[in-house]
Amino acid sequence: RDIFERLLFPPPPEHFISQTLNLVLGGTTWYQALDANARAAEWGPDAVAHRIVAGYASGLNQQEIAKMILPAFDGLRWRARRTARTWSMAVAHESQMASHAKLGDLVRGYQVRATLDKNTRPEHRARDRTKYFKRPKEGELGLEAMPHPPREADGSLAWNCRCYLIP
Repeated sequence: RDIFERLLFPPPPEHFISQTLNLVLGGTTWYQALDANARAAEWGPDAVAHRIVAGYASGLNQQEIAKMILPAFDGLRWRARRTARTWSMAVAHESQMASHAKLGDLVRGYQVRATLDKNTRPEHRARDRTKYFKRPKEGELGLEAMPHPPREADGSLAWNCRCYLIP
């Protein structure tokens, strides 16, 4: 199964991942985004960022990356998991958006979907199934108002966001 998954869905290259994560950060440095808990002496933010990018590029999943960066978070599993989950969602989202862009006019817009459970943020629950259009008609929302999970429409980062877009 692993072989078929890697053949059909190869991991994105490191340069794409780095570019994606810099886009997601929107001017915030890795140092700020990884917060003070990732500042162990031998684990500066650059080292954490490099390990995350290399892990995704080699096809590691969220759990494997979280385990790999755990020492940077002083053994706090929830922080390592949150970091791995958020960045993996960002990479997955941007990879999908790049694929959708190749479809041209076949994609008229996107619908945001939230994972609806007890952990869903109220504002994410409220926007579930909201549609955003490339060429909005009167009363419709345009792409400029659309979130790019885990980024909100305003560019802020929503840690642990589990929303996704469908074309």
